[in-house]
Amino acid sequence: MRFKFITFSTLISLGLGLSSCQNQSNPSAPEPDGTTPTDPTEEPIPVPAEPLPLVNSQGADTKEVEAVDQNYSSPDISQAIIPGLMENREDLGLCQEFRFESELTEAASNVYRVGEDEYLVHLVCGSTAYQLLQNYFLYRRDEDQFDLTPLPITYFYQDTDQQLIKETEVTRAGYSEYDPNSQTISIFTKGRGLGDCGSLGFYQFTGTDLSLNRFLLKDECDGNYIEPINYPQVYP
Repeated sequence: MRFKFITFSTLISLGLGLSSCQNQSNPSAPEPDGTTPTDPTEEPIPVPAEPLPLVNSQGADTKEVEAVDQNYSSPDISQAIIPGLMENREDLGLCQEFRFESELTEAASNVYRVGEDEYLVHLVCGSTAYQLLQNYFLYRRDEDQFDLTPLPITYFYQDTDQQLIKETEVTRAGYSEYDPNSQTISIFTKGRGLGDCGSLGFYQFTGTDLSLNRFLLKDECDGNYIEPINYPQVYP
């Protein structure tokens, strides 16, 4: 699915900056087992205590990628892309499937320049009780037009028969981090507010898609917390 709009002049005129992420979620209701989820406004990622490790620091099977050359001839429009997309949100069909939070989108979304006229867009549309709802797009500018191509995210989960199921979707809940030097993305998704289960995926941005390199999964919400990087590896 690809979007094309003639709004580059609008993007340049906006030129709005992005502020730091301020997750604005209401306290979660009690879980079925009677426990109370961690308040995400106090502890967005209850674990680990240090920032979530990136792919290239965890020995994932990623190819070597040189840092993106910063010497571009065209102006950097990264600060104007999110405001421009939000101005045309309905026409582009963005953030339509759940409650849209405009302030959260402006604060938590990110844009990374990955080429002369190409940008990796991390678009946050809203939040669940304890994590963000996010999409990744490849934004390509061509004079006064742009293409916006969704980058689907592949993940695994276990069904009621404990069978491993593979899914690919455009929107993924959780917290993600991008390393521009290796062009890798890590996405940590909590299974519930307590943070005692969930998944951690490692993805390589290839220039055209997000290639899954490694996926860790702890599907059993048993009250026993372990750091996500120590979850069992289910892929490859």
